[in-house]
Amino acid sequence: MLQKLENAYLAILRFVTLLVAGALLIAAVVMAINSLRGGANEPEQAKLEPKVSAEQILQAISPEASPNKDAAKKEPETADPLAHDYQRTAKAISRFIDKTHPGLGPLDQDSLLGALHSRSEALKKPEHAPAFVKGMADTMEKLFAAPAAAKAVKAQDPFDFINGALDHYTEQFENQADAIEVKNAERMANYQQEQADSAKNLYFAAACFGAFLLIVFQSIIIRIERNLRCLERLPKPAEEEKREGKNLSPAASQA
Repeated sequence: MLQKLENAYLAILRFVTLLVAGALLIAAVVMAINSLRGGANEPEQAKLEPKVSAEQILQAISPEASPNKDAAKKEPETADPLAHDYQRTAKAISRFIDKTHPGLGPLDQDSLLGALHSRSEALKKPEHAPAFVKGMADTMEKLFAAPAAAKAVKAQDPFDFINGALDHYTEQFENQADAIEVKNAERMANYQQEQADSAKNLYFAAACFGAFLLIVFQSIIIRIERNLRCLERLPKPAEEEKREGKNLSPAASQA
């Protein structure tokens, strides 16, 4: 009775061992695949190209003015150096003053370029200067060519109007640049978290596979133990029985 109960327990242990081993093997494979999937490629960073519209600046510095749909088209983008973009902005301002206040005479281009340079040099991050200068030239050319801007400047000092436009452009550029960098930082943080999760999955897969090997080894030991028990129940050979009988006979005679 006890032998049958012991064999039943061994059978149950063997079944549970094989079941757990199979589950660990599947978990190891799944975790290994997940570790390869997560964070394989570094996320693409958004380019620092803030777009400050001329209409937005016009509304900010002249709320009563409405953007004109017939504003001049922006010049095609070129690969010119920063000096050329500074000159584009300076020329746009000079044309605007000549058109709206011809009595003020031509502006000093050196002073104007110096003021524009000081704005880019005052940026929180100097590496943003190329995008800032090019965007400023594009926006100011469109803004100062708009009929709505010529109408709005009549109600105030032209230089206050121009400085207000440049101030608003700088503020909007900085805000958009900060927002882009925050978004890029979030993407990088998510990527690093995915990399960390992938490493954890890989470690867990290795642990599961090690446990699988351990349980399989245990299953082999159980199987060997069961086979040994079966060998013990086999009938002994006749010669061995005679030998055992001879060994016992002196003891029996003495008794």
